[in-house]
Amino acid sequence: FFLMIRRPPRSTLFPYTTLFRSACSDDDDNKTDDGWKAISATYTAETLKLTMGGTEVADQSVKVDASSAEQATITLANLIPGEAEVKIEAKMVKTGESYALEGSNTNDLRTVSAKGTVEAGVLTLDATLKITAPIAGTWKLAEIAKDESETFVSGPVSMVWEAAEGTMLGFLPVTSIPNIAEGFGSIALVQVLQSVTFQEDGQIVASISKAGVDLSKPVTPVWETSEPGYASYNVTDKQILVFLDITKIMGSLKSKAAIDPLEQIMALLQNGIPVNYEIAPDGKSARVYIDKALVSQIAPLLPTLAELIGDDALNGMGQLVKSILKAFPEAIDRKSTRLNSSHITISYAVFCLKK
Repeated sequence: FFLMIRRPPRSTLFPYTTLFRSACSDDDDNKTDDGWKAISATYTAETLKLTMGGTEVADQSVKVDASSAEQATITLANLIPGEAEVKIEAKMVKTGESYALEGSNTNDLRTVSAKGTVEAGVLTLDATLKITAPIAGTWKLAEIAKDESETFVSGPVSMVWEAAEGTMLGFLPVTSIPNIAEGFGSIALVQVLQSVTFQEDGQIVASISKAGVDLSKPVTPVWETSEPGYASYNVTDKQILVFLDITKIMGSLKSKAAIDPLEQIMALLQNGIPVNYEIAPDGKSARVYIDKALVSQIAPLLPTLAELIGDDALNGMGQLVKSILKAFPEAIDRKSTRLNSSHITISYAVFCLKK
């Protein structure tokens, strides 16, 4: 038997092949990639590789909430100084088996950025802080001014202490303390501190001298820049919140006698030191100061610190300074109505700074 067959015209086959291909294509298009949903998680320990400005950060967690294949929210908890939580809206892009994340959180004073990837359940993330507030930059101490007779007139330290008439601090009337603090404080300060730099990355460094302090004659300072990492900061509208690396500071101290009282102070200030600041309209000078609220917290620890000062220290004024420090807590607690100290040129400043 012979079976005679005839091939249909190409035009007849085309609709069937087209239909077959279309059906296959429709099946492929209906397959969606939901892998982005697995990105949502809290990453910590073995699933987190976190750095801050390139420096490894331990004992942290980062939360990622993916809302789509292209968008996610990164939550940084207790990573940025002074901010319990920072949420960053990040763009998300899939490349192969990994997802890239990048975004920032910006206000008038700073920008927090984050960039990283999630791959095989591990988040690798680098966060950066950029301070954009006007306080960022290098500020020098105000110079000491003297009159024609070489008598101290003003300097980088200024102080106001108001109290009831007749109030004494040890054997000194409280009204005399600001003059003493301004004169001796300014002379001592310019021998050890030349400038302070509030870096854009939130670190504080200073130009310092370890040549010593002499209140009776000039000392030739040997200036060097301090290492970063000992102090960091963040900024609000009216305050600089300063954070000290307690572990690093304690590690740099060799004397156990010096460590014990400092540990108490550091513990007290572990949530940040609130320092008020004001910048002149021309942006060329600033005043940075603390007030009675902060001094009242530190005052109870001053008698302990006083014991670290030798009687012959400070050009023979050690005993005087010790007596003042020991009497200070009672004076500030019971007798003061207003106390401000800062580095500026007006009555209630402690640092007078010039850009």
